[in-house]
Amino acid sequence: MALTLLAPGISSAGCLVAQSVARQEFSVDAHRAFVLEPPRSTRVEGAMPWVWYAPTLGNRHPNRDEQWMIDRLHAAGIAIAGIDVGESYGSPRGSAVYQALYEELTNNRGYKRQPVLLARSRGGLMLYSWAVDHPDCVGGVAGIYPVCNIASYPGIAKAAPAYGMTAQELAERISEFNPTDRLKDLAAARVPVLHIQGDSDRVVPHEQNSGLLAKRYKALGGPIEVELIEGQGHNMWRGWFESERLTDFMIARALGWPDLELGTPFVDDAILQRQLPVPIWGWSKPGAKVTVQFAGQSETCTADPQGKWSVTLAPLEASHEERQLTATSSDRTVTLNGVLVGEVWFSSGQSNMDWIAGKSMCRDLANTLARSRQDVPIREFHVDTGSSLYPQSRTSCKDGWKRSKHASGFSALSLAFAWSLHEELKVPVGILRSTHGATPIETWAAYEGFEDHPALQHIALRVRQSRPDQADARRAFTAYVQDLKAWQKDSEDLIQRGGSALARPRLPGITEDWKGATRMFNKKIAPLIPYAIRGAIWCHGTSNSSDGKIYADKLEALI
Repeated sequence: MALTLLAPGISSAGCLVAQSVARQEFSVDAHRAFVLEPPRSTRVEGAMPWVWYAPTLGNRHPNRDEQWMIDRLHAAGIAIAGIDVGESYGSPRGSAVYQALYEELTNNRGYKRQPVLLARSRGGLMLYSWAVDHPDCVGGVAGIYPVCNIASYPGIAKAAPAYGMTAQELAERISEFNPTDRLKDLAAARVPVLHIQGDSDRVVPHEQNSGLLAKRYKALGGPIEVELIEGQGHNMWRGWFESERLTDFMIARALGWPDLELGTPFVDDAILQRQLPVPIWGWSKPGAKVTVQFAGQSETCTADPQGKWSVTLAPLEASHEERQLTATSSDRTVTLNGVLVGEVWFSSGQSNMDWIAGKSMCRDLANTLARSRQDVPIREFHVDTGSSLYPQSRTSCKDGWKRSKHASGFSALSLAFAWSLHEELKVPVGILRSTHGATPIETWAAYEGFEDHPALQHIALRVRQSRPDQADARRAFTAYVQDLKAWQKDSEDLIQRGGSALARPRLPGITEDWKGATRMFNKKIAPLIPYAIRGAIWCHGTSNSSDGKIYADKLEALI
């Protein structure tokens, strides 16, 4: 049962109850939990953003020490929550209770599915042990001298009972439980981390905790920063709890604002289009000033209310010189290294365009480029596999812009085309590739292509039937619910007579069709727009071989 404390100020247990905000206490799996929700006047639309605080240590935290920080979180419309798991030291038992709290808040109380974790001291073991098992459920990790290493604190012998083991058993299996040994998935999800830590902390030494975690997290490609405070230890210094940098980080991550982020294609070794305006875009905090600098140009803009920003560089001349491109906002700078200027082409299609050079008649060319003593400025950016019902702003490319020494993994057709261009024009050539085998042309086209084509209205209708904001979808799903009820009744009758259930009715439109119309465009092309290119190459046909003349209409929709 939830207990709501209506009195403002400090509860009888000394816990913070923010002014004009009720502290709600309730039980999850027989453990005391709490939420401190922001006043209604500051709440944001949609799911409740929240910061997950640990440790609570009975009902002692958070308390008046954190009031400055919590007031600012509440002013931004962000809740704070936590649960008492005792001295779990990050054990599986404690993590199971944490998962129960997460499910209660996200499934039953309308909280966002990616909270920011605020780990103070031993709360680091508790929150990190949960986070490494649920990386996709974490919006960011903030730490105030957090414990990251069981061996450092509380020590293996003291932690062992919480794990139901002897000290020797835990020592032998420590890599299965220690956060510093289990960071791979969290880093792969690129969960941002910010710790503040004292350089004189003898209880939770930097080198064995935040320092060790940062070293390993960076090696795995994870984004992490540690602010090391000179002369501070494990204490109640006000600076820990009134850190504007840490609080701003939590607000930005809880609300989904990146500190500073560039669009997907803007990574090291990018090639920019010559002789055309070059848009550069990304995301930051709403209202933030962002300055992009490259090749002697400097352009500044302001992020819009959704955090999106964009600048356009004046046309550039081709250059083999590897230069830096920087984007700066406040005290945050993102630097791209090895950027060239030349010709950029987009390549797409199904398996013929997807076929890699190392397994084709281009293998000799690929091997020659790989063995070249000098880097040949032909590069490829291959978008990862994906599909979406709606156009996306971001996609992924695990390899980034690959240099020619990796040409055996390039698309064979794209490589042959790029090599011909390079030989003729003597400029760097970049290929933006978005391909997938056994896909129909419809999946690569934007919805607008079907919407505007009189011969393809049936395809446009199927797309609309999959989007809940469309009237066609509401009608289709209303009919689907009736079909589902009939299917359930008929299947139950058959099963009771010894038969088998009927095939379930399919969801309307393209909802269940991973390669349905627009879906590859939405995930693998839309996030690349408006990257400057000279043109596009396309190789496709097999999956639509029975189309006949209507394929020409679909090509028009694609273009």
